[in-house]
Amino acid sequence: MRLILSQVTRTPAADRRSAFDAWLAGSKPWPSYPHLHARAHRLLVKTSSNIGYVPEICYVHPTEEWNDGLPVAIGGFADVYRAELNGHTVALKKLRVFSSDMTDQGRAKMKMLCREAMIWQHLEHPNILQFLGIDCDLYAGQWCLVSLWMENGTIMRYLKKRQPPADVNVINYMLYEIAQGLAYLRWENIVHGDLRGANIMIDEYHHVRLTDFGLASFAETTRGPSAQTGKGGSIQFMAPELHDPMRFGFPRYETTPSTDMYAFACVCYEMYTGHAPWHKEEKHDAAVILRVCKGDRPVRPTPEECSGKVLTEEVWRLIDACWTQAANKRPDVREIARFLASILQPMVSQSFLP
Repeated sequence: MRLILSQVTRTPAADRRSAFDAWLAGSKPWPSYPHLHARAHRLLVKTSSNIGYVPEICYVHPTEEWNDGLPVAIGGFADVYRAELNGHTVALKKLRVFSSDMTDQGRAKMKMLCREAMIWQHLEHPNILQFLGIDCDLYAGQWCLVSLWMENGTIMRYLKKRQPPADVNVINYMLYEIAQGLAYLRWENIVHGDLRGANIMIDEYHHVRLTDFGLASFAETTRGPSAQTGKGGSIQFMAPELHDPMRFGFPRYETTPSTDMYAFACVCYEMYTGHAPWHKEEKHDAAVILRVCKGDRPVRPTPEECSGKVLTEEVWRLIDACWTQAANKRPDVREIARFLASILQPMVSQSFLP
């Protein structure tokens, strides 16, 4: 099985781009190609995760730690370090898992690492952070996911420090790029599962890069979502059906393309105001959950709350549609991308940019 995993080849990127272009531009359902492609990828990820193995081709060997070996960011399950690989600055996402840890918890973490690596390594799009590989040498016995270093940091840090401050066109253009990245993930049959400002990076050319696929899952193309079942993510960005699945007709907690759309609405609010939803109305997670499940949403922010920016009626209607209570009433990500492109013309093209 390991030999098979090591020898799996991917569909040429040019073929995927041309197929994605056609899908994004129209409202046609998927042709047979991505169904088969997605099934093969899903099987590859599942097999890799089950046996706790990543093909040798995925391994890289960064050198020369920066920052005296101290993390530049600390998360719940991993820390981020800065290092160098082939003359380029890279980010190391070091999961708190040791290769020698054979406990049930250790094996579960290893499976999660393999799963994230195999999902991420397959992705190739201008608005997705590029995955470079896995390293297990720099920190003896510990595993790191290696990606390009984003000097501008997260989108919220970028917006806070940007000079001149971002105006409405800049915000909307970034939202368009986020929608493009989500549309690509949808095309690849993947649900992000944890979309929020902290998981959106800005590259050196000031373009959006989606990252952090630790909660990503596959969306079935025939019977609805086959989704991430372990809870995670940020409360303020979670759709009502994630808080109380049974109440909203779901048999279990499951992230779906519709929950990504709900999170997208929350990201819109976050980017305009500089704060996560509910930051002024509710201070406790339990209160947020109760209000979201009841159907309440944050009120439309004023220009003063948006640092002088006017959140227009058409963009607010977009937000309102994306976080509507019924999951099946939320728009398709292609509609979002096309709408944002229409209000930004001639600044953008609706086409996938290689």
